[in-house]
Amino acid sequence: MRSLARTQAQSPADQKLVERVRREFSDMRGLSPTLAQARRLFHLADEECLEIFAQLLQEGFLHLCADDRYRLERRHS
Repeated sequence: MRSLARTQAQSPADQKLVERVRREFSDMRGLSPTLAQARRLFHLADEECLEIFAQLLQEGFLHLCADDRYRLERRHS
């Protein structure tokens, strides 16, 4: 699966799903999945997952690390 190269999503993400993912990262502070792991964890389709994570990256809520893992941005921890 391709990583998000910090680009904007092609279409707007479903905001209920965005909020669900945001809550999970807030509740589980050490969560650091790859995109493929996040897809399975949140039961999301490929494009849906890409859209959600692109939005959360753009907002500065998540950070994409060099190891292709998504982590909660420090200011949100």
